[in-house]
Amino acid sequence: MPEQPIAKIEFKTVLQLPNLFHSKLRLLELNIDILMMCLIQVMAG
Repeated sequence: MPEQPIAKIEFKTVLQLPNLFHSKLRLLELNIDILMMCLIQVMAG
C-alpha cells in the first residue's frame, strides 16, 4: 500500500511530460525565428 502514492506521482509526471516538452519546443522555435531574423538583417545590411 505505501507504494501507491509514488506510482500516482510518477503517473502524473508522465502525463505532464508532453506539455513540458511542447513548451520547450515552442521556446526553441521562437529562438530559431529570432536567430533567422537577425541573420537576414545582417545579410541585408
